[in-house]
Formats: sequence, structure tokens, C-alpha cells
Amino acid sequence: MNLKRIFIKAVWLGTMWITLSLITPCFAQTETYNEWDIADEDTIEFCYRRGRVQEIPGSVFKAINPKYIANKYGLTQSESFYWDDTEVERIKEISKQFSLVEFNYDKPNYDWGKSNPTSLTAQKKWNYYINDFRLANESRALVSALMPQAIERIIFNAADTVDRLSLEPNDSYFSYKSQGSVRFYTRDISKSIINDSVTAYILNEDLIITRKIYEAINPVFIRSLTRITDKEEIKKYRVKKGTTEIVKIDLFTHREVLSREGEVVLSINDCPECNINIVDNVEVDDHVFGVLNKSFFKRISKITEEDEEAFKPYRNKFPRKKLFGFKSVTIVTL
Repeated sequence: MNLKRIFIKAVWLGTMWITLSLITPCFAQTETYNEWDIADEDTIEFCYRRGRVQEIPGSVFKAINPKYIANKYGLTQSESFYWDDTEVERIKEISKQFSLVEFNYDKPNYDWGKSNPTSLTAQKKWNYYINDFRLANESRALVSALMPQAIERIIFNAADTVDRLSLEPNDSYFSYKSQGSVRFYTRDISKSIINDSVTAYILNEDLIITRKIYEAINPVFIRSLTRITDKEEIKKYRVKKGTTEIVKIDLFTHREVLSREGEVVLSINDCPECNINIVDNVEVDDHVFGVLNKSFFKRISKITEEDEEAFKPYRNKFPRKKLFGFKSVTIVTL
């Protein structure tokens, strides 16, 4: 290898190290589920910036990925006292509270290649619901905190609107200036076991993905999700024999999620054929690669055609014609 190639490779390795330090603030953690004794009908307080609080049902709390819960070793308890209606007895009330980490409450960052868009930084033309509970203001962050495995189904209704008169006083202007709604319905997975041998995940109609890829999808990009368990319906899909459940996921485009009224998200790629992405041993396009939450990446590496020996196994994946730029393969381990 000549000095020029050594220099280029050294620069590339340094760039990749810096990039990894920026886009992977933490590696994927071992799967854990909420250990607190929370019932679906319980009320939990979600605390966000400036001391604001919104009450959410226990069923929503149990669907949140514990890695996003700031006080993950136990719920904070807040005590308050009040008099009953007869003003005779002073009653003590204990509230259970939690907050989230790793969410941007500031200005939206539309460059999805450098950040993980959330239901906060995404455009707000949709109303979000979890189990028919409408999320207002910063509580919309709960959508991106959901565990995909805890999602039973997702329904997008482009015609759905919210009556302004039904809003709470603290609801934002965007809560009723709606162009539709995305409704999430959850299931309790605290005591369930995900069986990879009988479950198939199908993305955008025809791409079969792994469980790890599914769990890394940022929920804000999911347009619809259905779980198919009917045997006759399953036969219509090209899945392995013995499959008893299909999780079918359809995605929004980045433009649909990130653009606001009068604004357009531009994604410029002079040579889309120059790079292929392999995530968890599955080849995915740039769109799918972009909806994955980078905090789930354990390792990311890039092989260019200049490294002839390492690039050789992937050469046949590229078109034979001369491309505008250098060919490369991005490999991600989840």
C-alpha cells in the first residue's frame, strides 16, 4: 500500500471515530423491562422541562423503553397534602413521577444524517395518541420513547382533526391545527418472550428484516403497524415455514416526518448507487438506514473499493457501470 493510500485510510479512520462519537452517544443496552409495580389504570406523572408535569396512564408508561427513563432505578415519589371537600380531614397524596433523557427540546434539526429526529423535533402537523390518550406539548416525546415490541398497532388517519373546544388550557396551538393523527396502541410485554423462530418482520411490503432492526426503528417514522396471526393470511407472504405472527410495518418518508408547512427537507446524494448499507446482515436502502435510531448501533464500519481485499465480497452488489463516486459499504452491527 503506497503512502497516499495510507494517508487516505488514516484520515478516514479518524473521521469515522469522530462520527461515531457524535452519532452514538450510547450503545444498545441489554433488554430490560419496567420492574415497577405499575397497573394499566394507574396514573404516572411525566415531568419535563421547567418543572411541567403531565399525567399519563400506567399502560403508556409500561410501553416506554427503560433506556430512555432518567430515574430508571426507581420512580420518584412526590408528596402533597390537601383537605377533603368537607375541610375536615387532611389527606396525604403520593404521586409517582418519571422523566426522559436523550430528547432534544430545542429547535428542530432537519439533518437526519446527524441526529435522531423525535416526535418533538419532527413537524407538528399531526396529533399523536397512545391508547387513545392524546399527547400535548412536550409529552409528544413519549412516542419516540416507545419500545416497538410494546406496540400492538399503529393507525394513521390523514383526515382526523381535533375540536379546539375540547383542548386543555395548556395545549399548544399545533394541537388543533391538525392535518391528521397517528394513533399508537400498546401491549404489555413485561412478562412475554419474543420468539424469533415463529415471528417475521416485513418492512414496506416486501423487505424482511430482523428483530433487532425492527427494535431499532424510530417509532416517529412508522406510518402503520399491524400484527397478522391468521394462518390463511400468513400464507400470502413469503416467510419461513412455521411462522405464526407477521409484524407488518410501513414507513413515512423523511420529508413527510420532518417538513413543516412551507418548508422542504432536501436530501442531496450525488451518487445513491455508490454506497450500500448492511445492517444486522440485511441490505437496506438509505431511507431505511435513516429511520434507525443510532443509539442502537453497537458498531459501524465503512469499507471502500480502495481496500480491494476487504471490498471483494461486496463488489457484485454494485452495478458494473462506472459510477460518479467511489463505491463503499457501510456495515452496522446492532
